[in-house]
Amino acid sequence: MGPLVVALGIALAITWPTVQVVPLHVVLLVGALTLPILLYPSSYTMWQAIDLVMRPAEPDDFCRAASKRA
Repeated sequence: MGPLVVALGIALAITWPTVQVVPLHVVLLVGALTLPILLYPSSYTMWQAIDLVMRPAEPDDFCRAASKRA
């Protein structure tokens, strides 16, 4: 969502007096559909790293996961 808001702000700043709404919507729609697919792996990894920093893994976490599989 952040890159789309930045792109919208830049597009509005460049074309302010006469904003072409339809091309702007088309470009932002394409971005809204493709950016989540392209950025999912890196954002998922980043949030997992943040989670590990905030809540470090403990040995019990791995024991519970192993016992659930068995």
